[in-house]
Amino acid sequence: TTVEAWVTSQGQQLTRTLLGGVMGHLSPSRVDADYGSCAGVLVCLTQVPGATLREWVQAALTGTGTAGLFAVLDATGRVAPEDKAAFVQNLVTAADEAAFRRAVRQFSKLCRQRAVVV
Repeated sequence: TTVEAWVTSQGQQLTRTLLGGVMGHLSPSRVDADYGSCAGVLVCLTQVPGATLREWVQAALTGTGTAGLFAVLDATGRVAPEDKAAFVQNLVTAADEAAFRRAVRQFSKLCRQRAVVV
């Protein structure tokens, strides 16, 4: 469908924008409140055929891929590479939506604690 085609072509940029919110641009209540929150939209992206959320998240956190045209999120390095890798792993291995959302909330909390600049 048209939505799936758009997500396939623009998903990486959308994911980067959502992660910017998770990492500090938005209040915690908008990180995970419902399907209109950052976590909610990320959950929806996992359900789109052809969507490669893992690659999009990794690209946003490392500055690789198409999203690499933008500055890497957390260019100051306040979030260690192993913390970013653990976040990606927690997302892709989440057994259910609750675990997925919990991973997003925990990563957001870590970023706030370390005063990440996005």
